[in-house]
Amino acid sequence: MLSARNFPFGRAARPLWLDYGIALGAFGVSLLARLLLEGLGHFYYLPMVPAVMLTAIVTGRRGPTLLMVVLAIISNVLQVNRVGVIDTTANALLFFVVSWMIAGMCWRLRDAASGRERLIAYP
Repeated sequence: MLSARNFPFGRAARPLWLDYGIALGAFGVSLLARLLLEGLGHFYYLPMVPAVMLTAIVTGRRGPTLLMVVLAIISNVLQVNRVGVIDTTANALLFFVVSWMIAGMCWRLRDAASGRERLIAYP
């Protein structure tokens, strides 16, 4: 049976630098997906959302998730020609708010799953 200590996505056994590596890896895969999807249309932030979710669920930490969100915003600002500064700022702020809300739901889901495993492991 799984205990809270060796939960599959537990952060106790994983060093912090590895969590940041997971965030960088998720960003790289999402950026590649975005570049591959460019032939089909304009997918600005959409491929970045699963990477935010993956980082939030797997790491369970706010720092790596924030890194993922900031990298997504920076890459979008550098790759997409926007109408103006207000358009760029509004899109970046909107993505930040939406992705942080999604990450919050992922953290709660992760905590609930961890709590359920603790209840099963220690009746």
